[in-house]
Amino acid sequence: HLIVARPSQGAPALIERATGKETPISRGASGVMDLALTKDGKTLVAGMSDESVKIWNLITGEIVGVLEGPGSSSVSVTPDGRLVATGGSRGLVKIYDRTTSQVVKTWNEEEAENQAAIVRFSNDGQFLAIGAGESVTLRNTQSWEASWNSTVPMKSQAPGFFPGTFPDPPKGIQQMAFSPDDHLLAISTGGHAGVWDTRTGRKRYAIGGGGMQSLMEMALSGRRTHS
Repeated sequence: HLIVARPSQGAPALIERATGKETPISRGASGVMDLALTKDGKTLVAGMSDESVKIWNLITGEIVGVLEGPGSSSVSVTPDGRLVATGGSRGLVKIYDRTTSQVVKTWNEEEAENQAAIVRFSNDGQFLAIGAGESVTLRNTQSWEASWNSTVPMKSQAPGFFPGTFPDPPKGIQQMAFSPDDHLLAISTGGHAGVWDTRTGRKRYAIGGGGMQSLMEMALSGRRTHS
């Protein structure tokens, strides 16, 4: 199955690859802003437009938990499903223990100003990347201490990288993705995209080209970046 969510159409839906048949996971949900899956594929975490976070059991299609906001425009979950991170407006970041639904850590990334924070757990669950405003911070999930912080260019430095078909691209960090081995972190803004080394916090290379205005969705395979 594929999972699809549309901000204006409520609950996520499962789509059968072979037939294209679409089946809503659950009724009565508000619009979906972001999705995250546990490693076993059995649990879906969704950041909703009403600023709550809803948790679905994909076997039964039922909502098994609700985490109250504010702030859920970005969500991420550790591989074991125990911790849920949410990113909200003005750089608000919260970490929830899913077993108790309690907040265990909160940050307010002041660099974000009026922009939403983007959150992504690494594939091994040992790190959390937080994108807010013009910077990315990598935190250790054991101590929550920052391993590094890096400023991300908001515009490409290469001529013709993003042709000016849209004079006012989205501001701030728009998306992030870890490579399978967690050694690389791809980061996109409204006018720039690049790959950072998670061990050093240094930028490795820029990506993009052609007629792209911004990279809103990113995924890193073992060999290349997909957008």
